[in-house]
Amino acid sequence: MKHIPVIFSLLAYTPYIIPMTTMLHTASPHIITVFIKPYYVFNSPDAHKKLKKPGAITRTLLKHSLRGPQQGIYATYAGFVTHSDINGQISFPRKHEQEEITYVLTQKIKPVIIKGNTVNYFVATSADETAFFSLKRLSDAQKNLYYWRVKRIETPTNKRIPVFALQFFVKPHHLFIEEGDFVTENSPHLFLPPIYTTKALTAGANALLFLKVSKFFSPIKFAYNYTTERYATLIKQ
Repeated sequence: MKHIPVIFSLLAYTPYIIPMTTMLHTASPHIITVFIKPYYVFNSPDAHKKLKKPGAITRTLLKHSLRGPQQGIYATYAGFVTHSDINGQISFPRKHEQEEITYVLTQKIKPVIIKGNTVNYFVATSADETAFFSLKRLSDAQKNLYYWRVKRIETPTNKRIPVFALQFFVKPHHLFIEEGDFVTENSPHLFLPPIYTTKALTAGANALLFLKVSKFFSPIKFAYNYTTERYATLIKQ
């Protein structure tokens, strides 16, 4: 069994189990990764009162760091499924060459079957409860930098979810995706801008709903490599 270390929560790769004519079946040495973070807003009229209580904010931050809302959010990409870890990180093996990716936020999807048990693609079943975002990695030659341009786009009329979209199994108001330009690096890995949770998110309830369609996706399998100084998370290949 071969293990491939990658970056951050280091991943390895499993084959895609749902036949698709556009799918790349070769193993990828590169990853797509994004961090989901709690979104803290201290704009309450009574916020100053909390500041007078020593340790109040520290306890709140510590509580979320131990098991925050960023953990356990399910996501799919190219037939794979995983969920955010304790650090809020989601990673997939990169399976497309384009310098762009689409985010889809929805809990309601269904497969379109073309023959037998072969899934052609998925569609969102409710346009009102679905949000699409476009992310494109661009470059500025004069400033010698790369950046992500993030913007919300219209949900397609047919509500079809692209094969290489990164779908988060949440309602659109569960996550806050900031629009604009965000500096990144020129790398075969896709390091995406962070995403933020909202108070409306309940990861446990989302996970239960995901069970209805989980059979259509291949889970990423992990292995762990321990050394005297650190340990790495790997995906088996």
